[in-house]
Parts: sequence; structure tokens; C-alpha cells
Amino acid sequence: MKHILILLALTLLPLHSVVAQSTNTDPVVQELIQLEHAKDKAYESSDKLALDRLYADDYQAITSTGVITSKKTLLDFFVRPHILELHRSEELAVRLFGDVALLTGVQKRKFHKEIRPGGEDTLRYTNVYAKREGTWRIVAAQYSPVQK
Repeated sequence: MKHILILLALTLLPLHSVVAQSTNTDPVVQELIQLEHAKDKAYESSDKLALDRLYADDYQAITSTGVITSKKTLLDFFVRPHILELHRSEELAVRLFGDVALLTGVQKRKFHKEIRPGGEDTLRYTNVYAKREGTWRIVAAQYSPVQK
């Protein structure tokens, strides 16, 4: 019985975290959520300067296909004109650890038809933010595809 209660608690904990974040008034949490939405706009408009400010120079990520990538690779790919019609971050939850934050969410993307015809995907992701010299930057990320 004890094991069942522990499993139930572990199952419900992520749900509680998501619900709690949607109403969290902590200014740091709100700042990080605003940065995620600014990232969405930067991707949709191929704003290289905005993306450069959001990502740390030593940024690394594991893509949804298991490839390790860097800030340079990300910027080189996503700043060509008209890559994405839609880039939305939803279901955001933030956990703070001093000058480090874990932000999880669901990312919905729709590529322009010239790039990937019919190309839409949904990814569950984690961004690791670090506060450096007073500014939050994304230092790491991991993406997993959401099955339809």
C-alpha cells in the first residue's frame, strides 16, 4: 500500500506543478515565462539578435532525434527567412534553484511549406536557464517528440 501511495504522489506531482505555475505570481517565474514567449516571437520572425540574446554562448541541446546541437547550429538553421509559421510554448512550468531554473513545457511548431511540406510537430521540452551577470540565458535544453 505504501508503494502505491508513493507512485500516486509521483504521478500527480507533475500535474500539480503545471497547475501551480499557471497561477504563480513570483516575478522571476513570470520573467522566465515572458522570455519563453519572446523566444516564440523571435523564432516566428527569424530575429537572430533576439535569439542570440536569449541563448548562452555555451548552449547545448539534445534534439528530438537525439542529436547534440549548439547555439551556432541553432542560429544558423532557424534564422533563414520564413522557417516557421508558428512557434508556441504552452503548459509552462518553472522550478527555481537560485540562479538556475528548469522550465518545462510543450512546444508546437509549424514549418513553412517550402521548408517542410505538411511539417508540424509537437515537442515536450526542458530548458535550463542560468542567471549570468544579471540576465537569464538558456544554457541547455532537451526535446522529446509527442506522439499523436
